[in-house]
Amino acid sequence: MNENKKRKKEKRVLGDHGEGVSGNSLPVLVENTTVEKKKKKKATKLVEGKLQLTEEESSKDTQDISTEIKGEKKKKRKKDTLAEENGDTKLNDSQEPQKKKKRKNHDLPYPDPENDTVLTNQACKALSYAYAQFQDPPNWKFNKARQNWLVRNAWSSEAIPENYVPLLVQYLAGVKGGVKENLVKTCQSILSPPEPQQSTPELSLPVGDPSATEPPKTQDVEDVKIDTVKESRARTLLNVLSVST
Repeated sequence: MNENKKRKKEKRVLGDHGEGVSGNSLPVLVENTTVEKKKKKKATKLVEGKLQLTEEESSKDTQDISTEIKGEKKKKRKKDTLAEENGDTKLNDSQEPQKKKKRKNHDLPYPDPENDTVLTNQACKALSYAYAQFQDPPNWKFNKARQNWLVRNAWSSEAIPENYVPLLVQYLAGVKGGVKENLVKTCQSILSPPEPQQSTPELSLPVGDPSATEPPKTQDVEDVKIDTVKESRARTLLNVLSVST
């Protein structure tokens, strides 16, 4: 049986390598064929092993990346939770921080001219301009026409009622340069009027003449009132302007 097997093997080798092979070289050919087969198997195993290693490494890298991503997500969740507990709010990149609105001063000791229906249009505009300087200083802008109106009408109780005098004085206390100098001169001239010129002596009227007991005219009383208002305002303004020099 063993001999038959050997013969069959030899015939196969002869079929693969050609019939011109001698009988003495058969064992060598068989041995070479076996070695080649072993080398092929070994090479195949090495290639398979390398492929397996590459697959394992790639799977490891994928696992590491997924682990890092999960860790970052957990950290972010913790931060968000802490921020919510502390009442902190985070702004997204698309959101812009809201600008802080400048607060207006509503606690002024002066009445608001805009709510006064008695004032004339010009008086309302000029006094509102002065009021805005103290109510909303950052947004207030100088207006020469409004200031000139206040200076011209500072002595008139009809144009500027008494309840707006503190506002008027507070505004005019801040004027500078030639406007301030002219105001000081005007106040001084009101408080120190020129001496009246000597007039001819009046003739004595006979007793019983009705003109001798006539009361002063209404116009004279009005003039006295106006002078009193002027003097009062001039005195107040002069005190304030003297302090601010």
